[in-house]
Amino acid sequence: MSAIAMVRHVLEADYGWNIIINNGSMAKYQTPWQTRPYLSVADELEFAEPHRNAILESIRQFSDRELNETEIIHPGNGAKKNLGKYLLRIGYHEAVHAGQFRTKWKMP
Repeated sequence: MSAIAMVRHVLEADYGWNIIINNGSMAKYQTPWQTRPYLSVADELEFAEPHRNAILESIRQFSDRELNETEIIHPGNGAKKNLGKYLLRIGYHEAVHAGQFRTKWKMP
């Protein structure tokens, strides 16, 4: 995976995560990035900003009770987690790719 493809993968994931945590259907999932060419990291960040803001707003709306009691089923593997733990999984996903990026491209 190229550097810009990894950046897009991490940014693009917010769109799907937001559908999942709001109990939306992923049955006909189509990413807004599907037909976009790779131009630059700046372009990727600009395009992703409203999707990042949307997931952050969703997260802000959840009550402590919802975080602890809402069950999320990950569509990729069927794993069940409560919402709070699922949100931690999102952070883990970003951290894994940050580590890969740092290692592959020798970042300090």
